[in-house]
Amino acid sequence: MIRFLILMLFLSVSSKQLLAQALSYQDGSPAKEIKLINVEGTELLYPDWRLGSATVSSGASYTNLLLKYNVFEEVLYFLGKDSVSMKFVNPVKEFHIDKDVYKNGYPPVKSFNNLSYYLVLAEGKATLLKKISKNIIDVKDFNSSITTKRIMDDKFYFLFINGAISPVKNDKSSFLNVLKDKSSEMESFFKANKTNFKKDEDLIAAAAYYNSLK
Repeated sequence: MIRFLILMLFLSVSSKQLLAQALSYQDGSPAKEIKLINVEGTELLYPDWRLGSATVSSGASYTNLLLKYNVFEEVLYFLGKDSVSMKFVNPVKEFHIDKDVYKNGYPPVKSFNNLSYYLVLAEGKATLLKKISKNIIDVKDFNSSITTKRIMDDKFYFLFINGAISPVKNDKSSFLNVLKDKSSEMESFFKANKTNFKKDEDLIAAAAYYNSLK
């Protein structure tokens, strides 16, 4: 019982310290979280607040924040005083949620621009990026005349090399086409490791191997 009370006291103090750190930042302003009306699904990466950090364009870095990322609107929120959602005054160029790193500033590609945030899977000579996207589609259920709007998740992969960004599909030929300067080595790697191009961990391993080549 005593251990339990000590644990609860520690968690309470830690939570207050976390909030106090968030309140000390002068880089945010109150912001109403954008919520689409009459649309099924969520615009958020995670529906709940997650521990993270952020770096803004001025170079200032903030740690121990509670964050929410609105994927649809490309907006990052942090929790402020009295549980008010806050938005950064300066543009956010990088943020971490849990163990994941998101960055922007990459060249425009497809429907994305230099403000779009990408999940960085691997960095080096070749940077492997995953773009998590949310789109609104019209859905009509079977034998129903009613059309509803629904948010659907999608994902895209890119390789950023020498200042250029290239889309890659989840197949061997697409990766070999972009990594053609080391195509024979990569072909051998894919074969030896039985690379599953639909698994992030396999793609990360492939990018790490490419970056290790001279």
